[in-house]
Amino acid sequence: MRKFGIFAAVMAAIAVSVTGCGSKPATAEPAAEPAQEAPAAETAAPAAEAVSEEEDTQNPVMNFVGVYSDKDSGFSLFIEPTDGVDGAHISVGHTSEDGIEYKAWEITGRFKDNVITYSNAICFKQTYNPEAEDPQNSITQEDIYSDGTGSFEISADSKITWKDDKENAGEGLVFEWDQERTEQLQQLMQQNQDEDTTSDGMMAMDWAGPYKAENDENLTMEIKVGEDGVLCEITVSKKGEGSKAQRWQMKAPYDPEKKIVEYAGASKADVELNEIGEVISSGVIYEDGTGTFTFDPESMTVTWKDDKEDAGKDVVFAVDYNTGGTEEGAGEGYELMEGEVVGDPEGAEIPEADMSVPEEPDVDQPEDTNN
Repeated sequence: MRKFGIFAAVMAAIAVSVTGCGSKPATAEPAAEPAQEAPAAETAAPAAEAVSEEEDTQNPVMNFVGVYSDKDSGFSLFIEPTDGVDGAHISVGHTSEDGIEYKAWEITGRFKDNVITYSNAICFKQTYNPEAEDPQNSITQEDIYSDGTGSFEISADSKITWKDDKENAGEGLVFEWDQERTEQLQQLMQQNQDEDTTSDGMMAMDWAGPYKAENDENLTMEIKVGEDGVLCEITVSKKGEGSKAQRWQMKAPYDPEKKIVEYAGASKADVELNEIGEVISSGVIYEDGTGTFTFDPESMTVTWKDDKEDAGKDVVFAVDYNTGGTEEGAGEGYELMEGEVVGDPEGAEIPEADMSVPEEPDVDQPEDTNN
């Protein structure tokens, strides 16, 4: 089953706690990816205020972080900033009246003039089987599509409307600030963070996301975890002059015992980017890089030992929750940049890792708030 971010799963738990509708057995619920940092809960509905890059380098999406709900349909929406000065991540979720089916959308896009425009949105459906003998197998998931396009518009009074090009899912919906759910989301995310950062059982999925070097503002990293929950796809990017940049790309499994990713067959390339950070040209420098990423659960940092040219010397990566790096970084939100990974190290000699999949945490499934 494909793993998605904590936001959809936590929003599902929030829906149950707010509505008080019949919850399912806790062990039967879908897995949630632990949060690496929890956003502060808002105390009032944010004001819609367009901010240009020249006026402020902070991502304006920070002004709208929180949960929004459509009171008539039971749809919920969570919004947060991702990469660069205008990146946005949105989770939308809805549960059927009988509580059997949960449909969700995971979306990354760009904010401009109070409109978030997106492409490559993911839509999936989870179905609960109350008759399943094994509660751990009572949830089945169907990936519906991964090419959704559309936009969200934020009005002057901070109401959000959704124009969904793929299936018109947002027709008639008006999302309004939901203070109670925002506070509960913040509390649940903080609880997940506290539990996971003190646990010795951190897995690869706990490290997925954007990072920035603590001692080099031009260096960013993005980690994506495969559907097996073990294989890591890592992109390191270094901003150069103008539209120039360098990128290192590698694939290897995460070893939860040693807390390392030891890789071979990594590639390095000179790239040129357009205005929105997309690669328009690339020149491979090498495809035989080796090295190790070491993960520290206590500080939530990652160090890089690059055997090829010592590019990771003295580099310490920390979670970049607020901005996710720059447009010259490793892509949007929690995804790698578009395109195939050069120098796929399949067949390369990689140390054996514990390939077991961790048990899915307990999360309650939401009930529809539409009476």
